[in-house]
Amino acid sequence: AFPSDRRWYPDPLTELTVFRLTNPAWSSYLPPASHHPAARRGNFLLYGCDRTGKAQAFRMDLGSGESRQLTEMEALDAASITLHPDERSFFCFDGPVLKRVDLRNLRERVAYRVPPGWERCPGFSLSGDGRSAALAERRQGGSRLQLVGTGGGGARTLAEADGEIRDPLIRPGRQHQVLYRQGGDLWLVDPNGRNRRKLALADGTAGPALWHPGG
Repeated sequence: AFPSDRRWYPDPLTELTVFRLTNPAWSSYLPPASHHPAARRGNFLLYGCDRTGKAQAFRMDLGSGESRQLTEMEALDAASITLHPDERSFFCFDGPVLKRVDLRNLRERVAYRVPPGWERCPGFSLSGDGRSAALAERRQGGSRLQLVGTGGGGARTLAEADGEIRDPLIRPGRQHQVLYRQGGDLWLVDPNGRNRRKLALADGTAGPALWHPGG
């Protein structure tokens, strides 16, 4: 456990009070908003930090500001940290391995392993019920979008493409359609791999995308 690094100061431009949660002496990483890094109950936040030498997952008590180290992984992707919907565990990638970590005893379980010869593309998404995860893998100039059962049910390929598929986002609710980025465009595909289509957006490169909570 580490004591609070929380500090407050008036913003020199707006004079609003700013609360700094972590010390800039090391790098701290907040997972994307789509990854559910802040608990809806329990008043805590998950984040990545390299204060111990390499990036690891930490839990911050938002009441006291105290942080507690949760992992000791070789190659944690801090941007992949996401709470399970029940908020009793979380998922993250340790190199090519997707792991589920129990917040009570910090026991780790392998949920999925990227096959040999493949490399994980940026981005990762967990379904609203925590039973499925979407990720993309690449090799030899091509890539594929995978829907994975987090309970060990294997993977199903939803789409394949030349170039890189990245940033998958599972639609909230029961439909579990997957939104993903290919080049500068956004695509949508059904959970059975059918009805794949490019979204009709304005010309140019689409910026960051996020599902509305209602789907």
